[in-house]
Amino acid sequence: MYIRSIRLITLAMTLLAGVLVPASDLFVSSEGTHEIKRYDGTSGAYVGDFVGAGSGGLVTPEGVRFGPDGNLYVSSSGTHQVLRYSGATGAFMGVFASGGGLLRPWGITFGTDGNLYVSSSLTNEVLRYNGSSGAFMGVFASSAGMLVPDGVEFGPDGNLYVTATNSHAVYRFNGTTGASMGVFASGGLAFPGETSFGNDGNLYTTSFSTGTIEKFDGSSGAALGPFASVTSPVGSRWGSDGRLYISSYTTNTVVRTDGTTTTTFASGGGLVNPTNMTFAPVPEPSGLLVLSVGALLARRRRRKQRSL
Repeated sequence: MYIRSIRLITLAMTLLAGVLVPASDLFVSSEGTHEIKRYDGTSGAYVGDFVGAGSGGLVTPEGVRFGPDGNLYVSSSGTHQVLRYSGATGAFMGVFASGGGLLRPWGITFGTDGNLYVSSSLTNEVLRYNGSSGAFMGVFASSAGMLVPDGVEFGPDGNLYVTATNSHAVYRFNGTTGASMGVFASGGLAFPGETSFGNDGNLYTTSFSTGTIEKFDGSSGAALGPFASVTSPVGSRWGSDGRLYISSYTTNTVVRTDGTTTTTFASGGGLVNPTNMTFAPVPEPSGLLVLSVGALLARRRRRKQRSL
């Protein structure tokens, strides 16, 4: 019986592996219209304005991320705040984080500790806020050479990686203490925006002035050359399809690339000067696995009963 059950579970896992996980929708900061636009995660079709113009006082949206609570967090650069919106409806839920010297917040991310990390571009710092209450917890990271921090991303090693737009480099900080670990990568960068790690473990960073996505070795930071060419790239995010999605600031589009072929994915709906973006969280497939295994076991029991 035990061997048969294992075989059924293996069969269920095999079946699920052949089912494509639905792509979650893409949410894009429209800096020029003070909105968050929503696009179908599969087709790129415009779905609607998820956060309306100026909702909750939103001015010049930059960083956009879903939090551990499932709600959407947006850095309102023009008001020096991080605002929170319902992850289901886009309704304004209030100012989540502000103060502590936050000036012109750009990139935002949540750490494994559940707290919110925000780049304060005009103070050249990364600030940390309590992930539940939004209370200011202090300056987490700073460096004398880090000028105008933008993208913030925790790497596979647990450390924090920060793009410094006016330093044309990516800095690394200890993910626990915030201690500076120096410049991690810089080759080929000119006014970088967001940075993120690919499934291959390497680091990919948008370079606005060169119109390229630069690739760096994820361990050493060695420059590996351009990954793709995109007009005025700012934000980037990896999709569940293994392709990199990039906002093209001056063409008012979001493109996607596998490093060989680059095509327009999303545009329209009034998108003006897109900056950062995020995909809606995809539900864990564990529940589907349990249901599938249960269904297979139930079917086997019914067959056995009919044979008696």
